[in-house]
Amino acid sequence: MRKPENCEHHHFHARVDVNRIIDIGKFVADIKIECSECKTPFEFIGVPAGHSYAGPRTSIDFCQLSAPIQPFAGKLAARSVFEAYDPAVRPTDA
Repeated sequence: MRKPENCEHHHFHARVDVNRIIDIGKFVADIKIECSECKTPFEFIGVPAGHSYAGPRTSIDFCQLSAPIQPFAGKLAARSVFEAYDPAVRPTDA
């Protein structure tokens, strides 16, 4: 096993656990990713910490993502949102 400070993190291991919350009929995917060479955990960026069935959240150390999921219904969910970020496009002054 490499030391984290000498590792370039070329290979990864992801663990995904899918949990069914029976009493409220919801599903949650819990995801953790680590470097398989040095075992350094990876942080999820741009996601708030906490717990919610309405949107993804991370653990307090940002190393586990909990994302609500549902069976695919054959069309986009009514609350689906698509956002794109292009670093070349700057917001205009209003």
